Amino acid sequence: MEKYGDVVSLYEGQKSHEKKTIILSVILIVIAGVFVGANIIRISPLLVFGLTMSIAIFYAVKKKRISKNYDKLYHFLKKTRPEDFKNKELMFYMDYRLNQQFAENPEQLVSYLKSKEVAPEFLEMLDKLKSSYDLLVKEGDN
Repeated sequence: MEKYGDVVSLYEGQKSHEKKTIILSVILIVIAGVFVGANIIRISPLLVFGLTMSIAIFYAVKKKRISKNYDKLYHFLKKTRPEDFKNKELMFYMDYRLNQQFAENPEQLVSYLKSKEVAPEFLEMLDKLKSSYDLLVKEGDN
């Protein structure tokens, strides 16, 4: 079992990554705007802005700390467990742990998250994750 500090540091790293991605995007847009405005080289502004946003998207995708199933988990929790949905740190922890638990069979996780009928074993798994998160929070407060 991890320590609360490990989970918090992973979550803070994700939040930091989001901020860095926004800052990088703004800087690249400003640089592209200055380059296009200076008209140094005759080139399509659409091409310049497309290139800069491609760089920003590449950075965002390569450095992300959430799994590719995070959006599915987001919608699943929003629909079935709104009290857990409001706690972003808990959502991050659930995503992290589910990604580890279903590393062997990620299709199973996707099927749980996309199914119309909520599987009781999956809800039980989420309850265990929530209780382990609460335990980590309680230990972290001490």
